[in-house]
Amino acid sequence: MENEIKKFNIAHYLYNLSNIAAFVMMLVIIAFGISGYGLSQGIISKELARTLHFTWLAPIGVTALTIHTYWNIHLSLKRYHPWNIITKIGLFMFYAAIVGGFVYLEYFHSK
Repeated sequence: MENEIKKFNIAHYLYNLSNIAAFVMMLVIIAFGISGYGLSQGIISKELARTLHFTWLAPIGVTALTIHTYWNIHLSLKRYHPWNIITKIGLFMFYAAIVGGFVYLEYFHSK
């Protein structure tokens, strides 16, 4: 029993990745608050606040939100048994629309 080789369990690593993504989202929300307050009240330099608020935080937050919510919705669907090809495609299409919408608004929508 001591020499037993442990199997690679990807679900364990994806669960941990989901938890890390939730922690990153919390940090991004706090950073959004600080940078937004920095833009309006000047507690940090306006250039740093503008760079953080409009360049870095949104893509990091959307990525963390997608990882965290996709994995947990996937687990809920598996737990309550409607996890089949239709729900897999539907969940993928939902997240493709959400992420695609954010990418469109950020990079292609005229301001």
